[in-house]
Amino acid sequence: LKQTVSDKLEVIKLGVGGVGPRFELRLWQLEGSKLEPDLVILAFCIGNDFTDEQDAVMPRSLANAMIETSYIFRLVRNLYRLTGVIHPTEIIVKEETETDEKQQGGYELKNYVYHPNEPTFSRPAFLQVVASRMAITHQANRAMFTTLLENLKPVLLLFRDAVVKTNAKLVVMLIPDEYQVYPTLLLEVANQLGQRPEEYDVDLPQNQLIQFFEEHKITYLDLLPMFKERAKTDVLYKLQDTHWNIEGNQLAAKELAKYLSKRF
Repeated sequence: LKQTVSDKLEVIKLGVGGVGPRFELRLWQLEGSKLEPDLVILAFCIGNDFTDEQDAVMPRSLANAMIETSYIFRLVRNLYRLTGVIHPTEIIVKEETETDEKQQGGYELKNYVYHPNEPTFSRPAFLQVVASRMAITHQANRAMFTTLLENLKPVLLLFRDAVVKTNAKLVVMLIPDEYQVYPTLLLEVANQLGQRPEEYDVDLPQNQLIQFFEEHKITYLDLLPMFKERAKTDVLYKLQDTHWNIEGNQLAAKELAKYLSKRF
């Protein structure tokens, strides 16, 4: 975010889908730092940011092996990722009129219609995705989680130092995964795997990250408590999808705005 002369906030999205903190750090070094922001918000998704770009730690597949050993393959993959970055022709801006004082912005998604009750995955496929994301919290995988975390720590420290070097402030926003918010989903997946829910320490990722942030003076916002509370009455994730629905996005936005207004 950057504060303009008119005391309005300019928000620039530099996120790229399907990447982890390593890619985000490099993108910040090459592009984000040139924007001279006042505040940088790093959204850390518990569901995949521990495992993205840590192919050597995770179970190997042919694709992982190619990514790990081939510079050309990594280059092609990263160029494909960057197709999701802003293109000026995709920005939708509604000009101010006498009857509409607020501008609205966004990015056009060709041929996409949002249906909150239409599942993205079949139920078996969705449960398989959730099971793979839950794996880092299972008691049998504690050594793997520790390795993933230890590999991430220097990346997060480099990110902090790179942001501070530009005189900006950094806030890490921890995005909870759906199985952490809804115990019924955790139970369903655990039962399908022949395991017990108590074998999963679902709060482990946030607890370990928060401890690390406290030790190294990294400012953070943990959304898990707010989402757990709201989940008692509301649905916050799109059906069989892993991403927030409109209500989930609104809750995160309100909590982030509240946090930033108090702290800064």
